[in-house]
Amino acid sequence: MVNTTDVHGRVGWVSEPVTRGTASLVYSCISTIIICTWSALHLNVPGVKDSTMTIFLRKVKYFAIAFVAPEYAAWVAYTQYIHTQQISKLFKKHKKSIPWHDTLGYLIVMGGVHIRDQTGDTIILPPDQVQLCLQNEWIDFRKLSRKEVNDKSKANWFNKTIAFFQISWFLIQVIGRAATHLPITALELFTLAYVVCALSAYCFWWNKPVDLQVPIILPATSSFGVNKQTVARSSEWEDGILRGRLGALDAGYTPQSEYWVFLSFSIFTSLFGACHLLGWNAVFPTIVERLLWRIGSVACGGYPIAGFIVGRLLGRFQVANAIGEPIAFVLLMPYILVRLFLMAEVFVALRSVPPQVYATVRWSQYIPHI
Repeated sequence: MVNTTDVHGRVGWVSEPVTRGTASLVYSCISTIIICTWSALHLNVPGVKDSTMTIFLRKVKYFAIAFVAPEYAAWVAYTQYIHTQQISKLFKKHKKSIPWHDTLGYLIVMGGVHIRDQTGDTIILPPDQVQLCLQNEWIDFRKLSRKEVNDKSKANWFNKTIAFFQISWFLIQVIGRAATHLPITALELFTLAYVVCALSAYCFWWNKPVDLQVPIILPATSSFGVNKQTVARSSEWEDGILRGRLGALDAGYTPQSEYWVFLSFSIFTSLFGACHLLGWNAVFPTIVERLLWRIGSVACGGYPIAGFIVGRLLGRFQVANAIGEPIAFVLLMPYILVRLFLMAEVFVALRSVPPQVYATVRWSQYIPHI
């Protein structure tokens, strides 16, 4: 029989339950991954003819790439940061004092500066032509204003605030679980790797304009006309290769920096793979699954560096063109399978876990989160 006194009674403050369910565990991890990945993306300036839908779909595409390979976005952010620092050094060493900030360097790296010649035609200013334009004074860079760039930048502070609280809550509850000796699932450690990549991208892209829709056009001097083709050829190469090969994120790839590009990418990929080693002693349903996780984590951390070394050796012995693709396929396929296994195992392992997995750190619940 129902107790009518309890049904019609009133209560005051009710504490949150000290447990969590499987659904809330999965939901909190997936939502953290989605929020931090989406908010971390800082895409380049879109094409002049790109529609709003095209721009949105492009961001969805690169979100999907970053969702599958978060280390890619972190690596792109790092390479753009390096290129921005190189551009900033050029202006600091220039004989004429030109007010400069890293935000303006990012503007060039992301294809946000166009040059208009005397005929009215415009071309993109490629990062590798900045020094030439600066030395010959073909462009008055003093017309670039950080304030104008920031005004056009569409930093969504609402999204960033949500991401901040979500990431803070997740990190605090993971640290709290470790401090109180509560078991941490492989899914949470897997999510932690995404958070680390997102925070890395945030740091490197700190001064990069967000969602800049239109470029800033600078008029060129009359002497620029005879040298236009030099800059234009570089601009076409940059626009075609960077946007086509590396996409709208643009890693600042140039033929001269091929060694550095692939080395840095191998390091970032290996570091993300090594993050799985944090789950060395995580809870798994069977000993076999724990062993496979450990093997997969080591392989995931070592494969990229091994691939880079093999590629350099093949290039040194001039056999890369002959057997490079088969070797790359042999190395790549097992790596993809390992990544897929690790991604699937974090969910499969939840079928049998200790009860303490669903105990919660009480004080972490008071931090706003999704």
